[in-house]
Amino acid sequence: MEHSDSIGKLSEALSKAQGALEGAVENSVNPFFKSKYSDLTSIWKACRKPLTDNGLSVIQTCQSETADIVIIETMLCHTSGEWVKGKLAMKPIKTDPQAIGSCITYARRYSLAAIAGVSPEDDDAESTMKREKNKSSAMPPKKTETKDVPTAGGASDKQKKLIWVKLKNAGITSGKEFCTNITRKESSDAWVNEDIQEILEAIESWEGKDEPPLENWAKEVEELALGTSTEFFHKILGECGWEKVDQITKASDQKKFIAALRKAVEEEKQ
Repeated sequence: MEHSDSIGKLSEALSKAQGALEGAVENSVNPFFKSKYSDLTSIWKACRKPLTDNGLSVIQTCQSETADIVIIETMLCHTSGEWVKGKLAMKPIKTDPQAIGSCITYARRYSLAAIAGVSPEDDDAESTMKREKNKSSAMPPKKTETKDVPTAGGASDKQKKLIWVKLKNAGITSGKEFCTNITRKESSDAWVNEDIQEILEAIESWEGKDEPPLENWAKEVEELALGTSTEFFHKILGECGWEKVDQITKASDQKKFIAALRKAVEEEKQ
């Protein structure tokens, strides 16, 4: 964290602002825990008036020192000119606009909540542990496999299994790398409930999105089709369900057509 030479007035103002802060409303759903969490809009609504009433403002900027890292710098300023600021670096799942935008929003949410001192009305992990506790006290004791129960906030095998299933269903083939980029942890043994939530949110933002079009798509098709007739080419195109090449815009479809064309060309040569 960096700050101005003095932060006395800022600290006094922040103390008053935090005295008026209330918990951020949990207005978004966590699909795994079936509970809610506070999104960026909710965090802002919780802190905007207490901050401005006490001469405080927040500036958040985005920068990138490398192609695959997004850095959010959050500065808390006071009308006296005093300030404090900090940075949070995160790696997007992919480098397309949707993934980068999701990463920026995610980093802004946590940075804003941290610098303003905003907490949700109920933490996802905490509420989950409370539910487990209430459930165990309301039911007769029974033997439970240890591997399915999170210990000391750790993620259970059951939670991890669901993560792998969701990764597969979302079409994410490099699941281990995907999760490592989110949690910054090489092994799933080190995951805690918060990691599970972050991975699930990332998967949810990924679902329904395709990879960007292949860079060398046209060149590869041209090389494969070299020496074949127009009739042959359009026959393969039709078998794959398209009339024109320019209809094939998704990476998954482009891969499908390239595979079909390569196979047909090889069979034609035999």
